[in-house]
Amino acid sequence: MDKYRYEGLDNLRVVCSLSIVFVHVYSVSGYPSSLEKLINLRDFALPLMVMTSIFLLTISLKDKKTNFIEFFKLKSKRLWIPLLIWTS
Repeated sequence: MDKYRYEGLDNLRVVCSLSIVFVHVYSVSGYPSSLEKLINLRDFALPLMVMTSIFLLTISLKDKKTNFIEFFKLKSKRLWIPLLIWTS
C-alpha cells in the first residue's frame, strides 16, 4: 500500500463518478418520475469530486517538492493526446 493512499477517498470518488453518470443518463432519459428521490442526491457529486481531487493534488505536490507549473507540465504532456482525440 502506498504511503499516502486514501482508500476512503478512492471509494468516495467512485461513488461521485457513478452519481455524475447517473445524472447524465437521467437527463437523457426524459426525467422519469420514479427516480425523483434519487435526483435530490445528485447535487453532492461534482463538488465532492472536485474537492477530493484538489486535496489529493495538493498532497502529491507537497510530497514531490515541485511547484505547480512543473507538475502541470509533466501531467499535461501525458493528457494532451487523449484530450485532442476526445475533443476532435
